[in-house]
Amino acid sequence: MEEKIRQILDRCLGLDSAQAVMSPLSGGITNHNYKVILGDRSLVVRLGGTGTEHLGINRHYEAQTAKIAAKAGISAPVIYSDPDHGILVSEFLQGETLSPEMARTPEIFSNLVAVIKMIHRSPSFPGSFCPFATVRRYYQDSLKRKVIFPESAQEALLVMGTIEKALGGHQNQVSCHNDLLPGNFIKDKTKIWIVDWEYAGMGDLFFDLGNFSINLELPIEDCTKVIQAYFGEVNASHLARLHLMRLSSDLREAFWGYLQSAVSLLDFDFRGYGEKHLTRFFQNRSSGDFVTWIKAVK
Repeated sequence: MEEKIRQILDRCLGLDSAQAVMSPLSGGITNHNYKVILGDRSLVVRLGGTGTEHLGINRHYEAQTAKIAAKAGISAPVIYSDPDHGILVSEFLQGETLSPEMARTPEIFSNLVAVIKMIHRSPSFPGSFCPFATVRRYYQDSLKRKVIFPESAQEALLVMGTIEKALGGHQNQVSCHNDLLPGNFIKDKTKIWIVDWEYAGMGDLFFDLGNFSINLELPIEDCTKVIQAYFGEVNASHLARLHLMRLSSDLREAFWGYLQSAVSLLDFDFRGYGEKHLTRFFQNRSSGDFVTWIKAVK
């Protein structure tokens, strides 16, 4: 892997790889990420994982989106990209990767919501994202690869159909990140950055808000804080949409994990990841007022 990175540094960037100090970066479970130090300059070299095209990742769209986000001042400057080979090189952002606990602190939380609003106000991203179509595609592709699902998967798909019908199709499309994990936010001394644009595209802002809230592990009763911070007030329909997209986010993660168990070569328990999110989906559906949410968005 390091030899491949040296070739990128030498042939593509015109840098002297002999002077490079490389170290793998933790946190990602799709790709190989390395920090490269060359003198007083630090870069991140991302090498795409195997089979990522089956996850709906379009490397050409990702590179374009990363550049749009960098120009908007919310992501790292892109130094080099080769989408056909899954290569993306960007400046290394000096800062602290957030944990759910850190992200829930009041000051950081409000700044994160402000960054999300900046994403949604960015120039249009290439491509589009629909969580429901994504789950169905993951499911069908997994079946073709002989993935064995638990019996509860069929019930989950039926619930998803109810959610999709209630939300009434595509809302006004905005630029969305669609993978708002705390680990994709980096806090330096003056601002918060966001990285990883693999799943970005035009989509429903409430998926971003639901995805954000579930990844922060916010209790159901605290989801009003997201709506209040984003809109300045709590509207019942907005809150219901967040809750339903929060469930949809866990479904996306669950079926993503099952598919990854068949296509990825990385040493990670993807099936366990899928089971964890499917279990949490049913727990949150049962612990919340699902019927009220469905009625509130109509």
